[in-house]
Amino acid sequence: IEKKGKITAIEIIDKDRYKVLGDAIKEEFHMSFPYVFEYMGELYMVPETISAKSIRLYKCTDFPLKWDYQHDLMENVSAVDTMIFKYKNNWWLFTNLSKHHKKDHCSALYIYKSNSPLSQEWEEHNGNPVVFDSRIGRNGGLLVDKNGDFIRSRQGQGFCAYGQKLTLAKITELSQKSF
Repeated sequence: IEKKGKITAIEIIDKDRYKVLGDAIKEEFHMSFPYVFEYMGELYMVPETISAKSIRLYKCTDFPLKWDYQHDLMENVSAVDTMIFKYKNNWWLFTNLSKHHKKDHCSALYIYKSNSPLSQEWEEHNGNPVVFDSRIGRNGGLLVDKNGDFIRSRQGQGFCAYGQKLTLAKITELSQKSF
């Protein structure tokens, strides 16, 4: 049994049935949290690649099973559950970093911005970490409601319990100076 995650494509047929299509990305290290976004008509993915000590970018070349590694968006980082999205005129990268070798990826939310989601130069938010709270710090996904508002899904950790709950929060303000 392999003890590392990989990214697998699954077709959901209906509420009770699905079909495993196969491996989309398999590396020598653990992968999870496959965050997918579109840019200039192309699909990209930023899976969690903490074992590679980087935030890696993959591009879809044959949907859904062929994704090619492009480059590291950030190197030498201990990051999990990264999300990239365009908000107003900037691209924003939300990630959970452990900066002090304590291996805590559940408490601190860090934000970076760039003019392109493919950039290897990300400007750190003035307020980083913008959240330091294990009840709401870790990313769980991103939704867009019918009004086009962004809703951040937040994993809540309990006492000795990873992923005890999930909460939602609308992003009402996001700039280099505020969140």
